[in-house]
Amino acid sequence: MTVRVMDVMGLVAIAVRPEATFAELVATMRRFKVGAVAVIDAEGRPVGVVSEADLLLREIGAQGGDPGGQ
Repeated sequence: MTVRVMDVMGLVAIAVRPEATFAELVATMRRFKVGAVAVIDAEGRPVGVVSEADLLLREIGAQGGDPGGQ
């Protein structure tokens, strides 16, 4: 069985602006119960994606851990 992107994607894209704070990003992900959000510019064009894994790695690095896992 082949799984296609359309079989697993959400129907509504949740997005934030690059200026969003860490707290705003986490609140948005919790509010919409998503594991990743798109980052859009002032014209609404996608410029990136932030996932839960990205947030975890950043938090580990901020606490003096090894974000590379080595």
